[in-house]
Amino acid sequence: MDKPEKAIAVAAGAVFRYGRILLIRRNFEPFIGCWGMPGGKIHFGEHVEEAVVREVREETGVRARFERFCGILSEKVSLTGQKRRTDMHYLVMVSRLRGLSTRISASREGEVRWFPVADLKALREAMIPSDYLMLERFGILERPISTQRHKGTKSETSLSTFRPLDHLATVQSYARCRIAKQGKVYRVARFD
Repeated sequence: MDKPEKAIAVAAGAVFRYGRILLIRRNFEPFIGCWGMPGGKIHFGEHVEEAVVREVREETGVRARFERFCGILSEKVSLTGQKRRTDMHYLVMVSRLRGLSTRISASREGEVRWFPVADLKALREAMIPSDYLMLERFGILERPISTQRHKGTKSETSLSTFRPLDHLATVQSYARCRIAKQGKVYRVARFD
């Protein structure tokens, strides 16, 4: 069994635009062949909001703006392969972003595609298990109420298409997750 020396800090971004979410199908382990949020390692001295915007752009070509930090997942992944087991530990810092463009570019990391948020449940089995659970349980699918002033009035109208939150609130969560892969199947052994 390979023992990592330390946990790897990763920034992951849930990017939304026009009722769709940006996902990438991973070409590399862990989670090869699974759809998930774009993201990657945080560079030394880089803030989470800088890292997630950079990673989204590098992996997908999409320009995005940081909206809010949503939570941290301490994720342990065990891959059982030919004659050996590899264990990895990630600290996944998840943020919600607003896509500023919809144009995607080819990536060596994997296929990139926009999916309607309404279709996420049907996509669950094809997703990285922890990514789906974070989207569902960290309040990532919820967004702050955006407001618009009507011409000539002082009233404001909610434009939120998801369950509204106080626009000053930040949903923050922490969870622990253990995922094991046997053969080609990833299973969540724990998410709490």
